[in-house]
Amino acid sequence: MTDRARYWGLLTGINYYRYHGPEISNLRFAVNDAQELRQLLTSSPYSFLPNQVSLLESSDPQHDQAVRRNVLRELHRLARSAREKDTLLFYYSGHGAVLQNRPCLCPSDTESDELFEDTIIPLAHVRDIIETSAAAVKS
Repeated sequence: MTDRARYWGLLTGINYYRYHGPEISNLRFAVNDAQELRQLLTSSPYSFLPNQVSLLESSDPQHDQAVRRNVLRELHRLARSAREKDTLLFYYSGHGAVLQNRPCLCPSDTESDELFEDTIIPLAHVRDIIETSAAAVKS
């Protein structure tokens, strides 16, 4: 096992929302932004290894990875994987919302009806997961 610092990343890009409507519309460039960032991070001079950068995309009904469950599961996995000298990066490109003065992320399976509160991801929850990580740098 090496003492060298490692770089972990979870990049999320959401163009397609299952329950899009007036409150949550589909986007055009979020997936591309996440893909471009992954390409940048895994090239020189950056030190992210491709197998340590997860990319969750939702571009259409057949490619809908960025659901709430997957985002949280992968964030937990990366937080557990990172060690003391490591860096942990979370990047999100998609819709957000504010619920009771709390900023939230809207994964691709966010519902805009009475289930809205149950299907979003409060940003504080993301921060709590990241804080469980031993990583030295968390962003």
